[in-house]
Amino acid sequence: TTEGKVPRISITAPSPGFGTYGDTVTVEVAVANFTLAPASIGGAAIEGEGHWHIFVDGTQKGNTGAANFTLTGLAAGTHAIRVELRNNDHSQLGVPVNASVSVEVAPVPGVHITSPASGVKTSNTSVQVTVSLNDFTLVDFTPGPANQIGHGHIHVYVDGNLTDMVYATTFTVSGLSVGN
Repeated sequence: TTEGKVPRISITAPSPGFGTYGDTVTVEVAVANFTLAPASIGGAAIEGEGHWHIFVDGTQKGNTGAANFTLTGLAAGTHAIRVELRNNDHSQLGVPVNASVSVEVAPVPGVHITSPASGVKTSNTSVQVTVSLNDFTLVDFTPGPANQIGHGHIHVYVDGNLTDMVYATTFTVSGLSVGN
């Protein structure tokens, strides 16, 4: 302890219920009344100093004396992340000092234009576009339920400019210039 105060650890990121695409989450912590000592990991226990261990779904994934740790290789789904202060020699403090958060990991979604084919030329100022989606559900973007990972709408860009937002797999892009 630091001057008789109880050590504490809290998770500052990600926030509870955090959702991400891919397989990587960086966990950031704040520590009080305890000194993180990365150079002393594995050394003798010294009261009030040490590092923290990180667990995913009950399995230890690593330890660090830094204020953050990046988890990689997470499978899609909900994961319980727990961090725990430890002495330099990896032993537990006199009482468990930990914090936890739940996160949602989703596969990276994909959108592919299936029609028209790339390079098709037309003299029309509008074209019908069809897309296919992977790991993504289209939903109406009018005010309603809170954001949900893996759900949303499509932003349509023409020549780098946002021209529309749609929630259908077939839609018409209008106002095109004849030429390139």
